[in-house]
Amino acid sequence: MSASADHADLSRSQAYEWRKQDQSFAAEWDDALAIALDQLAWEARRRAVEGIEEIKYYQGEPVGCIRKYSDQLLMFLLRAYDPTTFQALRREHNDQSRSVQDIRDQLQKKIERLITDSDP
Repeated sequence: MSASADHADLSRSQAYEWRKQDQSFAAEWDDALAIALDQLAWEARRRAVEGIEEIKYYQGEPVGCIRKYSDQLLMFLLRAYDPTTFQALRREHNDQSRSVQDIRDQLQKKIERLITDSDP
């Protein structure tokens, strides 16, 4: 907001005051925020799906590129666009993780019993 106010040669407080008092100014403000949010969502999608190129160097010289994707951004976007499905998958994954831990605990107990039972 500060950069926008500076660009418009306004103080931050003056911009917020205008927003409170002028409905059309407030509507344009909200439109600008919506456009910025769309741009951020598009960039997040691009990084998640298309990835970004990272230049690799050897002895200070560029030797190639690696394309990196963001799985974290992809999951964040999926949960944002379809929270019902992807929150359920997250809960299911957490449940499976607990099940794996339960199995490990059970196996550990069995191992301990085998060791105890086989001691002379």
